[in-house]
Amino acid sequence: MCRPLSDNERFNLDAGLGRLIDWADTNNTWVGPDGYSDVGVAVIDAVMAAGNEYDGAIRPIMGHIVGRYSNVPTKDANWLITELATLAPLNLPASTRGDLLVTHLLENARPMLMGRKGTRPRGLVIEDTVSALLSYRSNLTPSGLGTYASWAPVKTLTGNARKDELRTIYKHLQLVDGMGEATSRYLAILLGCPEVKPDIHTRWFFEEHSGTTFVHSDQCVGDELVLSAERQIAAGDTVNPVTWIDHLMWRQKSRHVICSDGRNC
Repeated sequence: MCRPLSDNERFNLDAGLGRLIDWADTNNTWVGPDGYSDVGVAVIDAVMAAGNEYDGAIRPIMGHIVGRYSNVPTKDANWLITELATLAPLNLPASTRGDLLVTHLLENARPMLMGRKGTRPRGLVIEDTVSALLSYRSNLTPSGLGTYASWAPVKTLTGNARKDELRTIYKHLQLVDGMGEATSRYLAILLGCPEVKPDIHTRWFFEEHSGTTFVHSDQCVGDELVLSAERQIAAGDTVNPVTWIDHLMWRQKSRHVICSDGRNC
């Protein structure tokens, strides 16, 4: 459920994020997040990463996929749909075809990556997601969101206009069985949108530092963390964008570093 943070919870969240930013500045640990200029590849990453360990499992696989298709100049949504049709015949039963798509996409991937997202083979979620991007329509994107360039008008929006447009995009993507809030936001991050992915790690950060005991939805956690990051930027506490702040929180997922004042970052 969505309940806005209280003034005290919001103050505590900002203070915790400020300490982490100071720690990253002091220790020179800022690192840019992953991203793609190819929508098709971004969709594969977003869907496969959900529920899997990224550094050890997903990043090597994505490196293999990018290298495998390096001769393709623009790996957009239409390209991926065509490629998936060549990897698995369209006349196969859905579940069989979905598993086959993942097998061919990932080749010798570890068995854990061959699993399902929700109740569906990830291959079908990937395919349906790129179709959803192509079918999306707005005043900004009359031809859909199938190419990297088609995301540019969304990214140039500011404030509530951008948030409203992204929210409409997420609602459209979540019509796909297997696409949730966190995966939808992560796809936007991979394509350069200023977002926070509300996964287990950023949720830990949110709950730890805000001190809230209320069970917030992924949408609320993501929105509050974006707002907190934007307040840090507006106050001049960092020049790094929201996506870098999201990545900083994610990178501290298991370390939960201790700041110079002895408090947990």
